[in-house]
Formats: sequence, structure tokens, C-alpha cells
Amino acid sequence: MVRALCWSLLTTVLLSGMVSAEAVGKRPYELDWAGRVADDHAPLIDFERDEAWIVTTHHVKATFTRSREQQLWGDYVYKLSYQGTGEAAPKITLAPPQPVPLPAAFDMAGCWIYGNNWGWSRDKTTPQVQIKLLFQTAEGETLALPLITVNWKEWFLPLLRLTPDEIGKLNLPGRLLRRFRDQQLQQHRRTRALF
Repeated sequence: MVRALCWSLLTTVLLSGMVSAEAVGKRPYELDWAGRVADDHAPLIDFERDEAWIVTTHHVKATFTRSREQQLWGDYVYKLSYQGTGEAAPKITLAPPQPVPLPAAFDMAGCWIYGNNWGWSRDKTTPQVQIKLLFQTAEGETLALPLITVNWKEWFLPLLRLTPDEIGKLNLPGRLLRRFRDQQLQQHRRTRALF
């Protein structure tokens, strides 16, 4: 009888929406206080559609899944969970399911990242991650642009100003973004996440 009552109560709570199957984080209060509900620049990639990204790994286990655990713009972000195997220098490459058309002319690139460590307080279990943006040029060359090393927690928008040479290689009609982020990780054994 008690078990049936508890099950009935749990079912009622779940059906009424009082318990969510997925944890939903809060947006940064600074954005709410400033009344910012959308980014200043329209993103080339947003994560409102649930798409299977291509995840390529070397000496690391990784998943890249849509999540509401952290919030920024819209309802979803993507969560990169990773764990080094300790065999050699780990590396993760993330690519959208389809090439993404680039704007006709641009001189900056960046992406919002929710970090997982503080640079001023090193945590040996969470090594700092290097982020690179990977583009494919008209000649089929992969252009890896170092964006930043993650050394913060919370949301941050690192921006990269392109050099004149990079602008010349990328500002051609119909150029496509082939790979979005390249995570070069130090060896570690615990599962960690970036958003």
C-alpha cells in the first residue's frame, strides 16, 4: 500500500511538471539585468536543433550532446564531456553534421564557451584546454586558428581578430566552415565538461 501510494505520488509529480527529467541552468544574471535576450551578432551555428555532430577523438573519450544544464541564448547549448585515456596527448575535433556557409566577408571569429577551471587556481584534475577554430580554405587546406586556452569558469566570449593573410584565405564566396572546435587536452583521467 505504501509503495503504491509513493509510486502514485511520484507519477503525479512527474506528470505535473514539478520534477524535470533534465536539469535546466540559469542564464548569467548580468545578461538578464541588461535585458539582453539575444546575442549582438547572429550566430553561424546555434544549438536549438538537435543534430548529431561529428566527434573525432585521439586518446580521449568524448561526447558532444545538446543540453540545458547551462543557459545562454535560446533553450539549448551543447555539452562536451571528455576523459583522457592517458595513452598520449589527447585531441578532440568537433564538426557540424554539414559544412556551414561562411559570411561573404568577415575579420573576426569566436564562440561562447562555459569554462571549467580557473587559471589562477590550478586544478591538476582539470587541465586547461586549448581551443582552435578549424576552417577549410578554397584550396582544401585546413586552417587552424588558435582561439584561447580555457582558464575560467562561467560563460565567456573569446574573439579572434583574423590576420590579413587569414582574411585573404577565408573571405572567398562560398567558403565553408568544416570543423568548429579543436580541443587539445592534457592527460587526465576524470570526466570533465565544457559547454
